[in-house]
Amino acid sequence: SSGINAEYGMGSDPTAKRSLGGATSKLKPRSLEIEDLQVGLKDGVNLVNLVELLTQQPSKTRYTKKPRIKMQMMENIGIGLKILTDDGIKLVNIGNTDYHSEGKHEADN
Repeated sequence: SSGINAEYGMGSDPTAKRSLGGATSKLKPRSLEIEDLQVGLKDGVNLVNLVELLTQQPSKTRYTKKPRIKMQMMENIGIGLKILTDDGIKLVNIGNTDYHSEGKHEADN
């Protein structure tokens, strides 16, 4: 596996797969699912929904439910990350470009 999954140990790690399963189970009430982190978080919709469910706080900013262009996807990811920081979670060296990529990572080169 490559990209985000490989970078963060999502390849065949059973703990990571359980965490992914936990995320998917949290999203079920909203009829959403994540099968692969790289794909599942890329447009920010699942990220916003997951963070809203985990923090029990709705987003203060409207997000694009069906993003079609990269800018909308990046905005969605930023909204999801903002919910976390508003909840007091400190994010270090994490930004919207970490979640949205075209499949190319420095580790892949």
